[in-house]
Amino acid sequence: SITQQVTSITQQVTSITQQVTSITQQVTIITRQVTSITRQVTIITQQVTNITRQVTNITRQVTSITRQVTIITRQVTSITQQVTIITRQVTSITQQVTSITQQVT
Repeated sequence: SITQQVTSITQQVTSITQQVTSITQQVTIITRQVTSITRQVTIITQQVTNITRQVTNITRQVTSITRQVTIITRQVTSITQQVTIITRQVTSITQQVTSITQQVT
């Protein structure tokens, strides 16, 4: 009877040992997976940081371009006004020359 009890206890200990071994292996696998996930999250975080910087730079560039376009638009408006004034002056001069020509003839 004692032998049977010892055998039973041995079998139970063996079973427990196998279960602990299995659990240890599973914990090892989970640890590796967590390590991999942590690396991936780190990489994604770096990428998001880079993208944020790029978006910030692009926003600054767009703002700069918008300001330049505004300045160019003002300059074109000014040039158009000047051309209008010059055209009127040329028209006036032409009329004066025509008048003088008629007086001479």
